[in-house]
Amino acid sequence: GDKKNRPEPADKEADKEARKKALAAIMAEENITSPRKGGLSVYGTNVLMNITESIGALPSRNSQYTAFGKDNAEMISGEYVNDHILISNPTCHACPVACKKEVEVTEGPFKVKMESVEYEPAWSLGSNCGNNDIASVAFIIDQCNDYGMDPIELGNVLSMYMEASEKGYTNGDGSLGWGDAMAMTEVTTKIAMREGVGDKLSGGTARGAAAFGHPEISMTVKGQAIPAYDPRGMKGMGIAYATSNRGACHLRAYTPAAELGVMPFGSLKVDPLEWKGKGKLTRVFQDVHAVSDSLDLCKFSAFAEGMQEY
Repeated sequence: GDKKNRPEPADKEADKEARKKALAAIMAEENITSPRKGGLSVYGTNVLMNITESIGALPSRNSQYTAFGKDNAEMISGEYVNDHILISNPTCHACPVACKKEVEVTEGPFKVKMESVEYEPAWSLGSNCGNNDIASVAFIIDQCNDYGMDPIELGNVLSMYMEASEKGYTNGDGSLGWGDAMAMTEVTTKIAMREGVGDKLSGGTARGAAAFGHPEISMTVKGQAIPAYDPRGMKGMGIAYATSNRGACHLRAYTPAAELGVMPFGSLKVDPLEWKGKGKLTRVFQDVHAVSDSLDLCKFSAFAEGMQEY
């Protein structure tokens, strides 16, 4: 941007010290942001796949289940990506967290080179659809990038269509089976082009389920499809979905930072299955994220610091 119009800190020395302190916290080994930790810097956001699976908070098959199964979750996890398709670790400019993970699939029907297989899309197109093929997950995310589609919403649309197919709700609009990766890519193209059943699904999860006459299989809040945290296994997230001004959003109040213990919130770190205190927890995160969002900060850069800094 224009340096002439760049805002200047009221106290440059204090600003410099605050930046230094924040960087030290990000790099500290005890924090998930640290490259020494084996967290975001090493595995990217998809480090969460095995964690949420282990506590029964990973929605599967259109939220009919709260876990995908340990072996299945492992096959779409950040650890698996690193071992099989990772080719580089690019970063946003000057970012010490470096959570991006560029991948390439060179064999099979899902050849692709892209960045990056993030946790939310990997869940939505993986566990949520009963799909444990990481190559197809990367391929469909790349399709979304090309088509200008949200992969979280797409995965929810596909999984809703899968449940509708399973229960005989599609009324002649074809079918889609759980984990049928090739068919998932084909339906994705149909949605983008509004062809056949794709036209009915192109309005999103809530409208698609309503079009089939079964709105109850739409996993949405206020019309927004849920992300990768099952509120049955993470109570604070449920309150966050219910109170967010845009529905099932994990970014207005990212309670998993405390419920999964990835952010140093001291006494606010609580059992994810506990209801007590979750209203306060949600409010605190809504306030904290209002600050970080107003400052145009990536939430990950804020994960290393505790409430006292805020």
